[in-house]
Amino acid sequence: MPERGWPHRMRDLVQLTGLPAPTLHFYAAAGLLPAAQKLGRTQALYPAATVERVRWIRALQQELGLPLRAIKAILDREGQVPVPQVRTRIALGELIARHGTAPVAAATPFQVSAADRATLARLGLIGRRSRRDGGKGSPDDARLLGLLATLQAAGFTPDNGLEVKQLAAFREAVRSLVRTELRHALGLVLKRMGPARTTDMLMQSLPALDELVAFFHHRMLLEEFQSWRALAAEARAPKHAAPARRAARP
Repeated sequence: MPERGWPHRMRDLVQLTGLPAPTLHFYAAAGLLPAAQKLGRTQALYPAATVERVRWIRALQQELGLPLRAIKAILDREGQVPVPQVRTRIALGELIARHGTAPVAAATPFQVSAADRATLARLGLIGRRSRRDGGKGSPDDARLLGLLATLQAAGFTPDNGLEVKQLAAFREAVRSLVRTELRHALGLVLKRMGPARTTDMLMQSLPALDELVAFFHHRMLLEEFQSWRALAAEARAPKHAAPARRAARP
């Protein structure tokens, strides 16, 4: 009988994901699925998170055309990054490539200094490391550290005007956006349906709301990036020589 923390057998995953067992076994062998609990040579139990992981893999394959080796690289480096974020990174990478600029090499969380880590912890942006997690922190902490390291490698450093403490302002801006998002999405509904039914509706619509915001962020980011590239190209263009002054009349 499946255990509480490991509720799925392979036949359950086949039913829940719609994929054949050989494909799921291949994903597991490639290190793409959460660790299973072995029951014997041919049987295992899988955690509940396995179903969402399989759907994430399929979305990256089918929607973004990523091969499994690229998906494995993302998973190893940053964890299960939301699909809209991966889509934005790909779009920006393609845009940068078309302009002839090499993208910054991916940085690792370990490039963030101890002082920056301490500042992030003090601001509540990451948790404090403990023996319980092996000193590594949570997956969300690792993702934030990886993003910060990549930004710093690109040049977003205190010398260029970006200090780690400024990330708190980004957090508050997003918090304000979320509150505005929920107020517009649920304000009228709350009056008509009441708190209980509105909460149920919110739980069902959260993935779509999250992707809706990511969609607009993705579009606006690309538009702004293109504008900045045009301004940079204009600034680099050689200035036309000023017309020669007419010779003074004798």
